Amino acid sequence: MPFSKLVKRIAKPLGISYIINPVTIGEKLRNRRLELRLLQKEVANIMDVSEDTITNWENNHTDPSKVYKSKIIQFLRSIPGEANIYLSRTRVEG
Repeated sequence: MPFSKLVKRIAKPLGISYIINPVTIGEKLRNRRLELRLLQKEVANIMDVSEDTITNWENNHTDPSKVYKSKIIQFLRSIPGEANIYLSRTRVEG
């Protein structure tokens, strides 16, 4: 038969917003958000901040205060499956 049931899955590119060598905390947050395929709104729910705050952090307009240090570290170290579980928990609570 000329047809095959082979399915090829290719990951969607992270886009032009992805920074190859991130330096600032904002760049690292943006890259991690893109890797996890989350919206800024979803990250804001995880961090318990506004969407504008995430935008300001990612664009290096403001730096996160020390209050958010542990949440940021947890977010940057998360793996894709854990981020989705964490996100679903915050949606239920919030």
